[in-house]
Order: sequence, then C-alpha cells, then structure tokens
Amino acid sequence: MLATVENHALIEVGITENLERFLPAGPVLEGQMLLGSAKMKKAITLLDTRLFISALRDTISYFSFVQSNGTISGGLDIKDITYGTFPLATTVQQAKLQNLTEQFILLFCANFLFKGNALEMLPAAMEIAEASGFSIRPEVLDRLRTDGPTPDFHTDLAKLLLIERLVATADRQGTPRQVYEVAFKSLQVAQQIGNYRVFAESLIPWLEQRWAFIWDRQRFLLSHPSLHEISIKTAINNEVGSSETKVAEILSAILPTLGIGNQSELAGTIAALPR
Repeated sequence: MLATVENHALIEVGITENLERFLPAGPVLEGQMLLGSAKMKKAITLLDTRLFISALRDTISYFSFVQSNGTISGGLDIKDITYGTFPLATTVQQAKLQNLTEQFILLFCANFLFKGNALEMLPAAMEIAEASGFSIRPEVLDRLRTDGPTPDFHTDLAKLLLIERLVATADRQGTPRQVYEVAFKSLQVAQQIGNYRVFAESLIPWLEQRWAFIWDRQRFLLSHPSLHEISIKTAINNEVGSSETKVAEILSAILPTLGIGNQSELAGTIAALPR
C-alpha cells in the first residue's frame, strides 16, 4: 500500500524499489495489481522510460493472468490476499494484448510531445521496443520514425506523433487538422486505458500553444475563423472547472473551424468525453 502511495504521489523514497525486503512473507498479488496502476501513472507523468517499461510489463502480466482465469478480477480479492507474483506473459498472451500495449506506448510517446520533450520521444520508443514482456507491431514503431502507410488507428496516431515531433524540431510544418487529430485521438485512447486526467492536464498547454501558432500563421487554413474566435478564446481562457472539462470545451470550440465533413459525429464523441 505504501508503495502505491509513493507512486501516486510521484515521489521516490525507496519503497517500491525495495518492496520485497519490506515484505517478509513475499509479495501479494492484490497489492501488485494496485501498484501496477500507480507505477504506470507515475511513469507517464514523469516521462520515466525505465519505470514505464516495468509498469507496462506488470500490466500485461496482470491482464494475461486475468484472461487465463476467465474472470474480471482474475479471482483476486483484497479481503483474502494471495501471495506470489504474476507470471510473465507468454509470447501468445503478449500477442493477444498487443492492442492494449500499443495504446499505452503511443500515449507515453504523446506525453513527451505534450510536455515539450519531443526530442526524447523517439529514443524512448526505441528503448521500449528493445524491452521484453510485451509486444508491439513493427509497423507502429516504423510510423513513429518515418512516414509510410497507416492502415489502422494506431499507425495513424503514430504518424501524427511523428509529424508533430518534426514540427517541434522545426523540420516540418503541421496543419490545424493534424494538431486536432493528435489531441482528439490521444484523449480517445486515454479514455480507454485510464489516466485520462493526466493526459488532459498535459494536453491543454500544448494545445493552447499550437493553437496560438495556428491563429497567427495558419488562419488561412481555417474555415470562417472570425465566426468562432470568441468561443475559442472563451474556452481557452476558462479557468473554472476541471482539466477534463476545459480540454473538451476547447476541442468543441475549435471543431467548426476545421471544415471536417463528419463534424456532428465528432461533436457527439467530444460531448461524451469525461468531464
């Protein structure tokens, strides 16, 4: 429990690192389940690649355990603890959870961008690719590095992250729609795997900065920008409410300026985002 608190508090006092020494009877599965989630939050927030790899390995091992036991909880009960450790996921199990693995990795990479550390994104992705205990498709890694085909959601998001990484290093010029897609798709994935608030908080400053550039230099790419200027400024300047609410309001205000055909469908999806 103390190790979980240590990670949620984003501090380092040696509890997690020396956990087995503090548990004379050995680790507890129920505790590892809670600790894994806390480690993931800390790794994503602090952009700690080493901790992220450990947390992702733990996460995939846990979900593999749950799947093999055929229940939502995997038979675990914090009122009746089970001593032991989750076995490392097999190659077959890793393949079954490849979609989840890619979601975590793409969001971890996205947070480098949102926090202004775009240059560190690719080295982190390559370090993760060399790790064991989970599986990611080569084509997703390729899109984080170079341009190419994007046959699905994950490769498309990876390519968008590549483009924005190059924009951050002044090697490429992005577009308003690409900025919007990075924000929108990242939030969609975050909603699915958790840590939504962490990403909303990171995303807002980045989105505001990119929008300021778009308004100053790329307004000609927008559809009727003057009609929506006040509503966009109101959403950006709003300091009342949660980060989740603010990011949804900013995306809603910007949407009409992009000239997207399926605007009503996207508006409905944004309205359903956590507030």
